Amino acid sequence: MSQIEVKGTIAGDGSIILPPGVLETMGAGHGDPVYLAYDSRKPVRAENSYGRLFLSVEGFRKTECMEPPEEAEMKLPHALLEEAGIPLDAELVVQTVEGAVLIGEREPLSVVRRPFYGMLRLLEMTEKEAMEILEKGGFLDG
Repeated sequence: MSQIEVKGTIAGDGSIILPPGVLETMGAGHGDPVYLAYDSRKPVRAENSYGRLFLSVEGFRKTECMEPPEEAEMKLPHALLEEAGIPLDAELVVQTVEGAVLIGEREPLSVVRRPFYGMLRLLEMTEKEAMEILEKGGFLDG
């Protein structure tokens, strides 16, 4: 068996662009699934330790990437952070409310509540009342 190297590029949306004919040579056609695998020194984490990628039509071994709870990390796409105006090196704060997980550079709940204040003022609610409702994840009935 020999390794054959081809040069591709990464598109703006993160997809991989391969030269014409590469997939056909592998036996893959338009719309067929292909699998991308990489080497990792950390078998329980989805981390490409060596910077190598392997493309396969059948796939390699199928394993679930799972992190031990004490090492669990959450990774967010850079594009998502940039769209939110959060620096890539920011310390993130995670808050939860009933039915939602909020992530931000600072108190995310206080950031997301601002747009609602105009609407809540129309309901003649104080900021304190609104915050209590938002923190409980409830609603105003009456």
